[in-house]
Amino acid sequence: MPRRAAFLRRCGSCWPKADAQHYDRAQMDILSMGMSHDYAAAIAEGATIVRVGTAIYGARDYRKKA
Repeated sequence: MPRRAAFLRRCGSCWPKADAQHYDRAQMDILSMGMSHDYAAAIAEGATIVRVGTAIYGARDYRKKA
């Protein structure tokens, strides 16, 4: 997980830099990063949204046909 935490740290550090650019018609109030396996590290690095579907619903079964 240390590599993943380092990656999330780099992503999180880009957010204020992008916000400082004051892009037209862009709101920088949401940082979505992280999933069920690394949500705690993502939140620690500033994520405001994480995807935790696997933790709630379990792993997907890709063998099923649609």
